[in-house]
Amino acid sequence: MPSYNRQLSKQCHIGASTALDLKDFHHFASMDTPKAFLFTSKNERLLSWLLHTPWNMTTRYSTTAASGEKDTGIENMTVDGMEVLVSAPERAFMECLLLAPADYSFMNSFYIMEMLTTLRPKMVQPLLENCSSVKVKRMFLYMAEKAGHQWFKALNLENDECFAIHGGTAINLFLKDLL
Repeated sequence: MPSYNRQLSKQCHIGASTALDLKDFHHFASMDTPKAFLFTSKNERLLSWLLHTPWNMTTRYSTTAASGEKDTGIENMTVDGMEVLVSAPERAFMECLLLAPADYSFMNSFYIMEMLTTLRPKMVQPLLENCSSVKVKRMFLYMAEKAGHQWFKALNLENDECFAIHGGTAINLFLKDLL
């Protein structure tokens, strides 16, 4: 990935559960072939040979349309001596929700959310505001509130009509039209 990004001036990053694993947010020991979740902006596409080369893992590719076009929540990280772009835990979890239920069950996603006790409200807020997926926003907020995280209380939930709370219970609003 570092060579691909550097030589072609691209912005492909490691995300979803792969990023959470790299940042030591493991929930289950995987018994399957490892998966690498790769993301680019919706305007960029990975070259097909990169996706079809036989690696020692399954490669899953998606665009970050739900995260907006901003680089919020993408960080540099050294992995095996190479600098790679990796989603911060806040963004990585939203990417997991974007891929649910095809790649992740909602129950396993909630178990991961329960571990995310140290998310940064200053990172979560802009990610939620720039997110174009109503499903991701509502499931993220529902799970965060249900897990009882302290950082949840620091979020401003009145900036976006998808999660503004106008007197009703937050849970009903977050899950409205999803169930």
